Amino acid sequence: MPNIERLTKLKEVLLDVETHNAFNMNMYISTDYSESGLESVKNHACGTFACIGGWAVLTFMTPQEFCKAPGGVKENAIKLLELTDTQADWLFHGKFYKGAQIADIVAADACAAIDELIAGKVK
Repeated sequence: MPNIERLTKLKEVLLDVETHNAFNMNMYISTDYSESGLESVKNHACGTFACIGGWAVLTFMTPQEFCKAPGGVKENAIKLLELTDTQADWLFHGKFYKGAQIADIVAADACAAIDELIAGKVK
């Protein structure tokens, strides 16, 4: 069973960071504005942009915890959100999205997908 409390908090975070253009499904976690084309992210408080899994890690782990933890962003996000492999694949790889490219996913799409996880529609 996914961690409903953390998924709910993650939705709030995603909607907030999108207002600063800091949500990007093409990057786990980054601060390289020149490569991303996301110049406006510099105005975000921490200057970071990330995907769903990246924001889960940034929200629920300190940098020190992440550096000491085995695995990468995806593996840690799966543990933090208590997702099954199927749920993680569906959420982190954008399989919920009906559009052409994963880069087109916005926070509202991600939040709708999280709502489906919370409702138990993805096992």
